[in-house]
Amino acid sequence: MNKRVVTYGRALLSLAIILYLITMLDWNRIRYVLPKLRLEFVAQAYVLVLFSVLASSVRWSTLLKQFNVVQGVFDSWRYYLISMFYGVMLPGVIGGDVVRLGLSIKHHGMSMKGMLTSIILFERICGLMAIIMIFAVMVSFAPEILGGEQMFSNLVYILPFAAIASIALSFIALKKAPESWFSRAGRHRLIERTYSLLQRLRNVPAVSLLAILILSLLVNFMDILGSYFLARALNMSVSFYFFLLIIPMTYVMTALPISLGGLGVREGVLAFFLVKVGVMASDAVLLAFLIYLNRLAVALIGGIAQLAGKNRHR
Repeated sequence: MNKRVVTYGRALLSLAIILYLITMLDWNRIRYVLPKLRLEFVAQAYVLVLFSVLASSVRWSTLLKQFNVVQGVFDSWRYYLISMFYGVMLPGVIGGDVVRLGLSIKHHGMSMKGMLTSIILFERICGLMAIIMIFAVMVSFAPEILGGEQMFSNLVYILPFAAIASIALSFIALKKAPESWFSRAGRHRLIERTYSLLQRLRNVPAVSLLAILILSLLVNFMDILGSYFLARALNMSVSFYFFLLIIPMTYVMTALPISLGGLGVREGVLAFFLVKVGVMASDAVLLAFLIYLNRLAVALIGGIAQLAGKNRHR
């Protein structure tokens, strides 16, 4: 019952934010802006998000290979697109990663469930670390990017570097820890699985971890570049460096479990910061919705793949 109340609460929050953003739209302004939409930038943004998903698939397959699990990049790409379809079309109803995990378990067998779950979790941690790294670099130039405006507290400038240092030190400690720490028996099942995952992670070569981190940076860079191209499509004069600074913050805010799949929060945060740098409120909201529609268009490929798979199965 409590879980249902939380879900309804998150749905109401998403709906409230979306409705509020709609009230900010100036329909006369939209009728002026849309005919001037530069479709070449829309197409480039679409391709960039599509290739961002492909890079995510390469990262997933590469990470699986480190644990002696063979899953082709094409299979990973198809699973990613299908999970993206569920995550975007039905936000919060069924999580995209849950769908991706289910497809991978079906591919490899139920006996691999624990390992596959842990690998997807670790993959998400790598993605989060990449986002924090991008933000940590860009926040150093925040005053110049934002035209000298002090938008953040001093804590925001310190936390990204502290997070990177903490994660790096954790990996170093994991590598240096004695083997005996991971060979003890008699623990709770969840703890046993956690220790098993940590033991496998410490055996992953540093070069492979670096490659996975670079792929994570590439994934996020292409996604951010896609958002910038959509701003160019709307003829906005906003620096690309602004998107490198703000989109990571938007991703982190979206990850907070306060709305359905981040719906509403993502658009609201982006529109807020765009208005702060002088973009008209209606244009800012329009861009936020356009970014969502772009992801939806990519996700539709996953929906088609899912439907084709079901028909083939029949």
